[in-house]
Amino acid sequence: MEKLEEMEDKINLIHMMAFQVDDYKERLKSAYQERSKIIDSIPGFWFTVVLLKHPAYRQLFNQEDHKIFQYFTSLEVEDDMDVNSSYSITFNFKPNPYFENTKLQKTLTFLQEGTTKITATPIKWKQNNQVPADFGFFSWFTMTEQKDDVHHIHDEIACLFKDDVWKYALFYFKMESYDSDEEWVDS
Repeated sequence: MEKLEEMEDKINLIHMMAFQVDDYKERLKSAYQERSKIIDSIPGFWFTVVLLKHPAYRQLFNQEDHKIFQYFTSLEVEDDMDVNSSYSITFNFKPNPYFENTKLQKTLTFLQEGTTKITATPIKWKQNNQVPADFGFFSWFTMTEQKDDVHHIHDEIACLFKDDVWKYALFYFKMESYDSDEEWVDS
């Protein structure tokens, strides 16, 4: 945990130097890659951060999502892919009984005319499995058609992964849990 805390401090320092350093993006990308290697040695890190600790995602993930996310191994964010700040979020899974994919990627591309193009890896569901019927993570993930009524929810959920979960993963991992009775409990 100490190595991860040191890595988080390094990432925060790089963020603070954003306007002072020419190679900011390269340094930050390298630091996140180094952090990912440390996180890989902590069993269940991303499952804990996303499903158990982050307050916004408790409502997004339904019961079936929880079963599937037992196979979730890591999260990756590629930010500022172009001058419009487009980004992609990659969810990595170990082999599982639900779908064949080991990587699921959702990309938000901000176009010059002000619209957003949303693409996602097609999920190759295994026999007798499909997108869970209740709205949840996989419903959100598979929504790629841009409509006025879903525009806000796409931005909100994706931005939380990019700007909150990805950047402050250690904070959420270390914070107390919130149990189903809406009371704080120690981790």
